[in-house]
Amino acid sequence: MLTEGHPVAVDGLNPALKAYAAVEQVPDADRGTRDRVDQRGRLRYDRVWVRRPGQPPITIDSTLALSEPDLRWLITAGTPRRGGRRGQAIAEAAAMSGWFRLLYDLDLSDATTKLDRLVRIEPRPGTRPALCAWLDHRDGLNALLTGKLIDAVPPAAKAWAGNDASRLIAGIEPSGDARAGLVDQLCALAGALPANGIPLSVLASHTVRRTHGLDANTTLGRLGARLAAAIAGHPPPTDSAAVREAWAAVGVLVDPVSSQVSGWRLPIDPDHPAAAVSAAYQAAKEPAVLTLGVITSGGDRSLIAPPQPESTTLWVVEGISALTAIVACDAHAAVLCRGGTPSVAATKVISAAAASGWRVAVSSDFEPGGLRGAITALRHAGTAGFPWRLTATDYLTAPAEGERFPSDDVPATPWDPDLATAMRHRRERVSEENRLDVLLTDLHAQHG
Repeated sequence: MLTEGHPVAVDGLNPALKAYAAVEQVPDADRGTRDRVDQRGRLRYDRVWVRRPGQPPITIDSTLALSEPDLRWLITAGTPRRGGRRGQAIAEAAAMSGWFRLLYDLDLSDATTKLDRLVRIEPRPGTRPALCAWLDHRDGLNALLTGKLIDAVPPAAKAWAGNDASRLIAGIEPSGDARAGLVDQLCALAGALPANGIPLSVLASHTVRRTHGLDANTTLGRLGARLAAAIAGHPPPTDSAAVREAWAAVGVLVDPVSSQVSGWRLPIDPDHPAAAVSAAYQAAKEPAVLTLGVITSGGDRSLIAPPQPESTTLWVVEGISALTAIVACDAHAAVLCRGGTPSVAATKVISAAAASGWRVAVSSDFEPGGLRGAITALRHAGTAGFPWRLTATDYLTAPAEGERFPSDDVPATPWDPDLATAMRHRRERVSEENRLDVLLTDLHAQHG
C-alpha cells in the first residue's frame, strides 16, 4: 500500500495540482505498518501521488471537466484504473476534479524531478461511497428521462431512444437540469415528426423556440438528425448529406435543392414552372429530376394537371432501377420514383396528384425500410392511394435475394395484415427488380 507523504517539487506540474511522495507501507514489529525507510532512516519513494490540495469537493457537479461516462469508467471497475490511452486522456481532468489522485513514476534523470509513467488513477481515500451514490442517483434520473423519451417518439425510433439517445445525452450534458431540458426539447421535436414539408428553421421555432436551434452545429441539431434518421429507418447520419437525407425523409426541408424527386411522364400542369423542366427531360427521353425549389416555385398554381381518360394513375416505384427499366421500355404511364423514404419533393408531388384527382399506386421492396417508405407515401396520398402488388401472396411467390432482416423491424401492413406476418416469418428481402416483369405488365395493361 502506498500512502501520501510529504509534498514533492516536480518540474512542469500544473500549478493547481500538488505532488506527494508515494510512500510504501511495510509491517512493523507490533503487527501494524510503518513507512519504508532506508538504512539512514530516510523515506524511500520513487513514485508520487498527484492531486488537488485540500479536501475533496462537496458536490460532484463541480467536476464539470470530467464527463459522466469517464467518471463511471474510473470507479465502476472495482480496482484502480491503469494509465493506458484512455487514462492518460482524462488524467488531468480527473485530478482537477478533486475526487481522484494520480500515481506516477518519477523521472530523476538530469538532476531534476519530473513525472514519468502514469501508473494508475483512483478515487481519493474515503470518496468512493459518495461517487457511487451520485452515480446511482444519476442512474435513476437517466432511467426516468429515457422512459419519457421512449414514450414521446414514434414506434420506429423507440429502440434509438432507449439505447443510443440516452447514451449520447449522458455523454453530452453533465448537469441533470440541462439533461432534462434536452430531453424535453427532443420530446417536443418528436411530437412534430414526421412533418409535411416544413422548413427546418420553422420546425425549430415551433418545437424548441429558437430558429437556429436545430442547426447542424448544435447539440440538439445533431440529436434531432439522429432522431429523424431513426424514424425514417436510416442509419445514424455521419455527414452533411446524410443529415439532409434524414430530415427530408421525415418531411423536413433543409434547403430547396437537396430535396429532389425523379419521374417519367409526370403530369405537370402546363402553367407551372416545373412543366418546362419536365418537358426538357422528356424530349431527351430521360427521367425528369425536379428539385423542391422548382416544385414549390409555382405559388398558387397547381403542380399536377387533372388526369385524362387514358391515364388516371400515378405509379410510384421505390428504386431508381425500376424507374430506369420503365424509361427503357418507353412506358406510357406517369411514374414517380420515391427513392426509399419519400423526400419532401416526392411527397409534394404525391399530395398534389391526389388533390388533382389522380389515383396513386405505391410499390416497394419487401423489406422493413421500404415498407415504411411506402406507408409514408400512402399517408400523403390519402384516400387516393393504394398498395401496388404489396400482398402476402406477392411476397411469398417472388424470389428472395437472401438478404435477411430482423422480424421485429417489419411494420404493420393494415391493407394486408398477412403480409407483415409472412415477412416476419420468412425474413428475406424481395426487391422491386425481382418483380419488374409483373410491374411492367401492370403498366402496359393500363396504358396499352
